[in-house]
Amino acid sequence: MPHPKRGAFIAMEWIAGRFTDTLFTQAAEDAATARRLGLCRTGDIMSIGNGCDPALFRGDAEARARVRAALSTDPDRVVIAAVGRLVAEKGFPELVEAMRNVDAELWLIGDRLASDHSAALDEVFAAVETDPQLHRRIRLLGYRPDIAALLAAADIFTLPSHREGMPRSVIEAMLTGLPVVATDIRGTREEVIHGTTG
Repeated sequence: MPHPKRGAFIAMEWIAGRFTDTLFTQAAEDAATARRLGLCRTGDIMSIGNGCDPALFRGDAEARARVRAALSTDPDRVVIAAVGRLVAEKGFPELVEAMRNVDAELWLIGDRLASDHSAALDEVFAAVETDPQLHRRIRLLGYRPDIAALLAAADIFTLPSHREGMPRSVIEAMLTGLPVVATDIRGTREEVIHGTTG
């Protein structure tokens, strides 16, 4: 964030912290920052992480075949999945541009928010529709209730966000057995250890 905006948010957090007994964060790095900035009057600050259901998110050969057939995706085509709100801060403009140099199919799973008026995203999605190279490689799947099956049908997961809390989508992908490529940002870097878990 720009410094004035960041300062305003920290000030609001500090004021709210004067009335806070215990502060929970998802990421350990956020808890450390809250301690350093004194954002809880008692100092009782803890990170609780995030989690998902391993019975739901798992490798599933039947789902892989079914989903790929339904989406007319070749069984041997490399598929990269990205799940989330389709907003610029999730890094989708950069991801779409990067796909010009990646011989794979990208499934963008999620919807735009009605409140998002990003010109960058308007341009990105217009390019996906009009640029033959991008159109062949990128599928805009929209909101889907079958995320577990879609992940089981993919080969790689990516989360190119500019900022996150503790992204559940990365955990879901890892439980499914997908390698993860993500940006080195707070929260995500606790889940994706370079060269070990992603």
